[in-house]
Amino acid sequence: MSHTNLNRRAILAGAAALPAVAVLPAAIAASAAAADNPDAELLRLGKQLEQVEQEFSAQTATDEKRDAVWEAACERAGLPRIDFGSIPHDEWMAYQDKRFGMRQEKGEVDEHGASVVWGNILDRLYRLVDEILPRKAVTAAGFAVRARAVAMAASELWDGDEHENKHEKLFIEAASALVGITPEPLRAAVARIAREAVQS
Repeated sequence: MSHTNLNRRAILAGAAALPAVAVLPAAIAASAAAADNPDAELLRLGKQLEQVEQEFSAQTATDEKRDAVWEAACERAGLPRIDFGSIPHDEWMAYQDKRFGMRQEKGEVDEHGASVVWGNILDRLYRLVDEILPRKAVTAAGFAVRARAVAMAASELWDGDEHENKHEKLFIEAASALVGITPEPLRAAVARIAREAVQS
C-alpha cells in the first residue's frame, strides 16, 4: 500500500471524528457572544482569521482548477507527472521545465517569481498567527481560535505527503474535535480526496 493511500485513510479517519463544517457549537457560540468574555481579543482576532481562511480556501480551489487544466494539457502532450528520483536528476529537471513551459495561466508573480496573491494571504495569516498564539485561552471559543490558527500555520500537514510531524497533526485534529471545529486545511484535504475518488 502506498504512502498516499495511508495518508488518505488517516485524513478521512480523522475527519470522521470532526463536524462537517468549521463552526462553533451553539453553546460555545453563545458564550462567545457575552460582552464580558475574557477571550474577547482572541475572538476579535478569530474573526479576522476567518476572513483569511476563506481567502485561503478560495485561492486553493482556484489553483486546483488551474492545475487540473495544466495536468490535462501535459498528458495530451505526452508529459505526464513522474515521480522525483524515477529518472536521473538532470533529466527530471529538464522534463519539469517542459511541463512548466506548458502553463498558460501563471498568475501575477513578484520579482522572485512568487505568487503575489499567495504572498498577500500568507503575510496576513502569519501576522494573525503571531498575534493569536501568545494569548492564553480561557474559554472553549478562545481555544478554538488558537486551534484554527495553529492548523492554518501548519497547513502543509494535510497536503497528502508523509511528514515527520504526524503527532502534531494528530494533536491539532484532536484539539479541534474537542471544541467542535474542523480546521480549514483538514476540511480542504477531505474535500480534495473526495473529488479525486469520484474522478478515479
